[in-house]
Amino acid sequence: MLRIPKKIEYALMSMQVLSKNANNYHSAKQISTSIGIPQHLTAKTLQQLMKNGLLESLEGTKGGYRIKTETTSISFLDFLKMMGEYPKLIQCNHKTQIDYFAKQDYMAISDTCEHTDNCGIKSSMIVLQSKIEKLFNEIKLSEII
Repeated sequence: MLRIPKKIEYALMSMQVLSKNANNYHSAKQISTSIGIPQHLTAKTLQQLMKNGLLESLEGTKGGYRIKTETTSISFLDFLKMMGEYPKLIQCNHKTQIDYFAKQDYMAISDTCEHTDNCGIKSSMIVLQSKIEKLFNEIKLSEII
């Protein structure tokens, strides 16, 4: 089933906390307490968001993290790609990270599926996959957080 991984949930929850008071910096501890997940997971999530250019940080006693203003205008699909995830319905729908970051728009069918020769749903699943990608591309991160 199409499912959002925990790391994406934690990232969205963290970004929601940051977006509520976007001008202030928040420590990993503050965010962790607010969303109820362990601080080490929050810190790891925040570091990945920083690495992907979605947050900015400030060191020091009044430092922490805050969301970049342009972050909320990206699509949910682009956010997932930045976080190394991609909505995938079927196993034969195979794309690599290079495909995602190059933003190529094609469906590469994997040869590893044992049902490739007699599959009657492949073309329908490709259409469905395309519709999900389109929907995720239309949803802005600001609508979620």
